[in-house]
Amino acid sequence: MKKVLLLLLTIALAKISYNQDVVYTVNNWNSTQITQYTGINPSTGTYTGSTTKFGDVSSSAMGMNTAGYLYYIPVSTNTGDFEVYSTATPSAGNPYPSATEVLSADMNGSSDEEIYFRRLGIRADGWAYMVLSGATGNIYMARFKTYPDGSASDFENLGTITLDDGSAGSEFNNGDLVFDETGNMFIMVNQDTGGGTTKLYMITPAALNAATGPASVTQAAFKWNVKDADGDNFGQAVTGLAMSSTGGFYLSAQGGAGSSDAGLFYLDPTTANATTKEVNVTKLISTEPGMADVATNYYASTILPVSFGSISASITGNQLQVNWTTETETNNDHFEIWVSQDGKTFAKAGEVASKASNGTSTQSIAYSYSTPAGKAVSLLGLSIFALGLMTLFFTKKNKALLVFIAFAGLGVTSCSKHSEQIDTTGNGKLFVKIIQVDKDGKQSSSKVVTAYKAD
Repeated sequence: MKKVLLLLLTIALAKISYNQDVVYTVNNWNSTQITQYTGINPSTGTYTGSTTKFGDVSSSAMGMNTAGYLYYIPVSTNTGDFEVYSTATPSAGNPYPSATEVLSADMNGSSDEEIYFRRLGIRADGWAYMVLSGATGNIYMARFKTYPDGSASDFENLGTITLDDGSAGSEFNNGDLVFDETGNMFIMVNQDTGGGTTKLYMITPAALNAATGPASVTQAAFKWNVKDADGDNFGQAVTGLAMSSTGGFYLSAQGGAGSSDAGLFYLDPTTANATTKEVNVTKLISTEPGMADVATNYYASTILPVSFGSISASITGNQLQVNWTTETETNNDHFEIWVSQDGKTFAKAGEVASKASNGTSTQSIAYSYSTPAGKAVSLLGLSIFALGLMTLFFTKKNKALLVFIAFAGLGVTSCSKHSEQIDTTGNGKLFVKIIQVDKDGKQSSSKVVTAYKAD
């Protein structure tokens, strides 16, 4: 028995050790090196491992391909000409790998506009994308191909990017970009060198594929404002974004030693507030000063929920009408409409499939659902009746009956009522909420609204 328990413990510890992320950061001042962090929990950001520093690198733009090669653009004079270097990551036989120049190109041709190389992210298929800001307020996009041997080729200018929330390109300062499993590009923008708003935008794979040359214009959709752990803007420049193996994000902020807002952070997208469109970093991993970018080669399913727009509900005659909009959707499958008479006990009234192509959209989409109000109320009555019967007839002899009652009562859920969301006075009304369900079964809920019966 002791041997069995020891074996099980060994397997469990091996699994825990296996499910740890390796993350790379690069500095462009203080200590101009690449740092490898091993032993980071990909779901919480808890760091229990070690670091290895290597190379002599000064860069603000670094990405990593699936073969494990790091690609970076050295800090330059910002004239539009640039070089790309690649380096292998440390191994037992080669703890300090050397870097090789693998590509050189000109971003702006005959123009003398200053171009700032601060965002580089590599898609799972090997294409490395750059989103660049210019001194005149333009936002440019370009890409090149990376390969399993660390080489690169095929530079392409993909035109410009616009921001759907009206933010000025002149505010497109520090930041980074990263890709998820389905090829969505997430672009982080720090609208000042420090202390400004940090925003997260998204471009879908379809929109990226439509960008084919210098004349292309691609729109990026606003997703979230990113805040520090206290819910405030970062006091330092936010410089890097990378994905964890479970769909979270690693974020770097650049500052001096001892700064509370500088270092490597973990961001859990499941904590995002769909109403305020804000998400806070949840864990400080390292206080290393001078971080200019962060990179991994994980491509997980993004777990950002649907961004709800307006939601309304009304009762006209005997018909319950629910209308809502989504501003963005990611990996969404369908919506469930839940109703309640008291704001506490909810029952599922129906479903509406997502209208977004493959469940992903950066455009506003309108939805509606209608059902007889009496039917919705009867669902609630059946649920409460079923629960009551289960309590009344709970004996071993009535096991078969309980199974039937349990099936009859499926769809019941309870939630705590918030005074700012639910009005509990008056008659002739129902409380309504919408549950969004993505393709992986994950759920997020809208706020609760009240449907009043029209006079």
